[in-house]
Amino acid sequence: MTLQDLPSATASWQVLRDSPHFLENLSRLFDEAFLNDLELIAGPHANRNDLRKGTIAATRAYLLERQHMEGRKPGQREFARMQSLKKKLGKLSRELERIHASPICRGKFADAIDQQRTANSGNPPSLSSVLDTRFGGGNPVAHIASFIDTLHQAAIAAAPQETDHLGNWQVADMADATREHELQQWAKQPKKRESSPLMALSRAFHPYWLRNSRHPFTAGKYSKKTKQNESYAVEAILLIAQKRDQSTTRANIVTVLGKVPP
Repeated sequence: MTLQDLPSATASWQVLRDSPHFLENLSRLFDEAFLNDLELIAGPHANRNDLRKGTIAATRAYLLERQHMEGRKPGQREFARMQSLKKKLGKLSRELERIHASPICRGKFADAIDQQRTANSGNPPSLSSVLDTRFGGGNPVAHIASFIDTLHQAAIAAAPQETDHLGNWQVADMADATREHELQQWAKQPKKRESSPLMALSRAFHPYWLRNSRHPFTAGKYSKKTKQNESYAVEAILLIAQKRDQSTTRANIVTVLGKVPP
C-alpha cells in the first residue's frame, strides 16, 4: 500500500509502518512543497538536504516508538521461537554460501530471481525493489546471502544462548530463566503514553534543528495576543507530525517540547 491508496480515516503513520514502500511513501509525504515550508520555519541558515534527513530520522524514531508501544508482556514461547529462527537462518546462510560458490547453481538461482523480479515489477515486494534499483542486472545471489547473514547475526544477538549441547530439561530451565529475566526488564520499563511517539520524534529531530536554525528548540512562551505558545520549533514539529497523523494538535507539541531539553 502507498499513500495514494490511503483511506481518509487512516493515519499515514500506519501506512508507513505496514507498507513495504517505505522510501516511496516518505518521498510523497516530505515533498518539495513540504521542505519549502520547513525551510522557511527553520530560517535562512537551513540546509534542505539536512532537514530532509532529519524528517526521515524523526519518522523512524516515531514508528519505532509506536512499535514499542505495541509490545506485550513476555510469554513462554519466545525463547523456543528465537532459538528455532536462529538455527534455520544459520542453515539457510550456509546453503546460500554453497550456492554462491557454485557457478552453475549461482547462475540458475540468479536467473530465477531476475524472472521473479521482472514478474513483480508492477508492484514489487521490498526485496525485489532493492535488487532492481540497487543491483540492476548484476549477480544478486551474494547480496541475498549477505542479507540472510545479517538476519542470522540479528537472531544470534536476540537469542545468544547456545542450546545444541544441552538436554531438553536444561533447555527448559534456560528458557524459564530467560523469561524471568525478560519479565523483570519488562516490569522496569517506563509506562508508555500516547505522547511517547511524539517525544521520540522531537528528540530525533532535535540535533537537526540545532544545526539548521538559530531559533531555540523550546515550547516558547504563551502569547495573550495569539492565545497560543509562540515557537518556531513548535511550528516545525507540528508540520512534521501532522504529515503522519492529522489528529496531532499544537497543544500536543507544546506539551512534548516542554519536556525536551533545549
